[in-house]
Amino acid sequence: MEIHPRFDQAMKRLLTIAHGAFLALILPNAVWRGALAAELPGGVRLADLLWEVVDEGTRIVLHLELQTYVDEQIGFRIAEYIVRIYDRYHLPVRSFVIYLRPANNIPAPPFVIGYGQHQSLICPYGIIRLWEIDPQLILNMPQPHVWPLAGLMAGTSSELVYAVAERIAAEPLARQDKSELIGILGLLAGLRIPKDAIAQALGRSHMIEDIWKESSFAEAIYDVARERGLADGRAEGLEQGLEQGREQGLSAGQLQAMRLLAHDAVAQRFPDVAPDIFAGIAALADQEVLRRLILHTAEISDSAALAAIIAAAAPPAQE
Repeated sequence: MEIHPRFDQAMKRLLTIAHGAFLALILPNAVWRGALAAELPGGVRLADLLWEVVDEGTRIVLHLELQTYVDEQIGFRIAEYIVRIYDRYHLPVRSFVIYLRPANNIPAPPFVIGYGQHQSLICPYGIIRLWEIDPQLILNMPQPHVWPLAGLMAGTSSELVYAVAERIAAEPLARQDKSELIGILGLLAGLRIPKDAIAQALGRSHMIEDIWKESSFAEAIYDVARERGLADGRAEGLEQGLEQGREQGLSAGQLQAMRLLAHDAVAQRFPDVAPDIFAGIAALADQEVLRRLILHTAEISDSAALAAIIAAAAPPAQE
């Protein structure tokens, strides 16, 4: 799982919500049955996404790995994952590597261990290059929860981001759902186009900007825009909006999203951390501490320091 935790969490959340639509892209005849626990045996190892599906009449585990860069060892990693997944679930496994941004020299499957005519292991897996896929394939689907993927697809631009955000805002969805989807759209598109351009595009409509600023993912775009400084002064407006959000408090959905982001950031930085640490993160309500865990985990020296931060911010025990 070699991907920045904010993008990682956004993609996991999006694909989990829109599993049916995404499954139609990669295994059109498969039927989704449920998500599976991603922790695998043989030491702590987390796959990105594991789904139980029925494909060609057979129950299998569909394994998805998300990549923002080329890993020359990806074939070996997929082979290791497949063995661990089979060890846990005893079901056939089908793996796909999903590349989120354009890349060259992607290792071609299958992964093979052997020499000459002797092969001790052959591991096939699929590759999905999102930047080569026409976004209309996604935008023509009736499920709005999959539309944010268009920000990673062919021909993405700030205009496309605005158009998709406008469509999401017009859907008969709960405001919290609109906020989350537009936030994910902006975050993912930030892998392809400048983040300050995304902030400017989403700021063209006050309604869309207000919905977007309510997302826990918006601050990832805002931070970059603030650092670069937007020529039209919108960074100041965004800062005021986020500060107002801090003063008014987070919604339950936003707080949960921040907890999930913090969980993934800590899991990547400290893969052997004790389970009670994650339980502590799940109970945190302090936005500044959660933000520190999400954005500045690399600055935490060790797991003991991490435990101290979480313990200090823990809510008081109920008597």
